Amino acid sequence: MPRAGRYNFPKHDIDWCIERVRKIAEVCGDVTTRETAAKEALGMSPTGGETQHLFASMEMYGLIETGGGQIRLTDLAKRIIYAITPEEAEEAKREAVRRINMFVDIYQTYGEAPTDVQLRAFLRDRAGVEPEKIAKIAPRISKVYKRVVGYLKTCLLYTSDAA
Repeated sequence: MPRAGRYNFPKHDIDWCIERVRKIAEVCGDVTTRETAAKEALGMSPTGGETQHLFASMEMYGLIETGGGQIRLTDLAKRIIYAITPEEAEEAKREAVRRINMFVDIYQTYGEAPTDVQLRAFLRDRAGVEPEKIAKIAPRISKVYKRVVGYLKTCLLYTSDAA
């Protein structure tokens, strides 16, 4: 799983992960082996690095639990993929994205559209990323952040309105 100083972050955005979780559920059900999920549901190599990044991203969002060579869909994943209403699915997605502390902290510090300079400053000062690594990871973080920030914006508005 990718790391930026004191933070772990997903390589993939929530919607991309949910589509893959949905495929796993359709082909394999709620519990399966990592190998079957990778090969049969996703058409990926079970031992490939990209597969490991995908499963790590899914786990960070709280969509799957892994252990003993198995993958189990979580209640959160089931609330999203089996949602009765779009609003129910959206609320569960917001919950999943809030699990990524780095994204929440970036949003609380810089809002929904941090500049490249602000993101690099965040990585240096708040995350503790070594300066020589910032240029490499900042674009990856920015890419995923831009795809999930809509879920953060909505969920943080709800929490601040409730306070």
